[in-house]
Amino acid sequence: MNTLNSLFKNIQSANPEVGLEHRILYAISLEKIARVKRRRLIFSYIGLSGSFAMLVFVWMVFATAILKSDFWYLFSLMFSDAAIVARNWNTFLFALLETMPILPALLILVPMFTLFLSFSMYFSNAGKRHFSY
Repeated sequence: MNTLNSLFKNIQSANPEVGLEHRILYAISLEKIARVKRRRLIFSYIGLSGSFAMLVFVWMVFATAILKSDFWYLFSLMFSDAAIVARNWNTFLFALLETMPILPALLILVPMFTLFLSFSMYFSNAGKRHFSY
């Protein structure tokens, strides 16, 4: 009857194949890269949805600000009194610029910038699998 001690004495030394350590470390590094790509892809999904929602909200704020300001009344003159506006176009444009609600117009740039950044991150992480036809 073989005892455990005698079994281990009869085992030849295990020699791993050449390059096994390299293949294992390479597989681990590929898994780490894939994990980072998945996280960045999830982050880009969150950025896309959040910036799109903010863009819709800011557009609604901008639309109500334009409708409540004198900008809309001056802009409607282009349709009702086009001949007068054409004669005094420079004064009309300056009046439009003076009455434009600039803060909501500038606030539109923030969600658009984050939307473009999220699209850039998405397309850089999505890879070619989304473009194979």
